[in-house]
Amino acid sequence: MASGSRNTGALLLVGALLLINPGRGEAAPARKPGPATRLTFPGRPWSLVLDLPGFALKPQEKTRDGIMIEGENARSHLVVSIFLEDAARTGDAIACRKYYWKKVRKTPLTMDEVALFERDGMALVEYLIPEFQGLPVQQKNVNAYLSHDGVWIDIHLSKVLATRSDQALFDAVLRSVRIEGAGATRP
Repeated sequence: MASGSRNTGALLLVGALLLINPGRGEAAPARKPGPATRLTFPGRPWSLVLDLPGFALKPQEKTRDGIMIEGENARSHLVVSIFLEDAARTGDAIACRKYYWKKVRKTPLTMDEVALFERDGMALVEYLIPEFQGLPVQQKNVNAYLSHDGVWIDIHLSKVLATRSDQALFDAVLRSVRIEGAGATRP
């Protein structure tokens, strides 16, 4: 994946959210999971599956290196982007994170409260973008990286004007991540 396109996308996402997403950081009440979102990488007998109830998802797109999907939950204002790509090299979730995080760190945006950790087979990065073009945005970001069967997976979650109570929104999506199908194991 071209790192410039992801960095530009992040900048555009922050700008667009400032214009169209005036949410005040209220966490949405717990809801019963709806149908699971399933992404299947071409030529693989398994799927990445996660529960995204209330999300309006754009159609899946083919990228130069794989597939992606993105969407937003209109109620909670949580935004998701998911990328599945041919692995840049052999490696686990931590190698995947190292590869992509090196590119993300090149953004001109200030990133505060950066934390790298592992959970449930995923290598994660959390960070906060406090402002964009002089305006306070308090955009919380979480990238969950996985590696499976020669495919690297990047699940990016973000929310503008995030508060501590929004952590439950991020955690609910991350807890639902799983690989299903032939040769599948929970991440």
